[in-house]
Amino acid sequence: SSPQVIVVALGTNDFATGNVGPAFIGDYVALIQRLRHAYPSAQIFGVFGGMLAGERYKAGRDAVSAAIARLQEAGDGRVHFIEFDLPDTSRRWGCDWHPGLGAQQHMARTLQTQISQYEAW
Repeated sequence: SSPQVIVVALGTNDFATGNVGPAFIGDYVALIQRLRHAYPSAQIFGVFGGMLAGERYKAGRDAVSAAIARLQEAGDGRVHFIEFDLPDTSRRWGCDWHPGLGAQQHMARTLQTQISQYEAW
């Protein structure tokens, strides 16, 4: 059976050392197009956020968002962008700059809310 929802969480490692440039957007678009070809009816969510900060965060977020926008402009109405804009609260950070418990809970709620707009689970 085919998945109803696909969540793609890529870009953090790519942008961890700085802006990798426009090639990332083209590669991201190509990946989503491959997924779309394999799973034509799936809702696909490109997500970003949770680990980086400052200019690296902005570069990664903007690249993922731009790739999703390009796909939408090409007519794919089943692809969406989600930004995990995390509050700086207790348990925001876990080990090695990964999201802590509070951040993971926030990310899960955000994802659940967004998916529920398209899928009645």
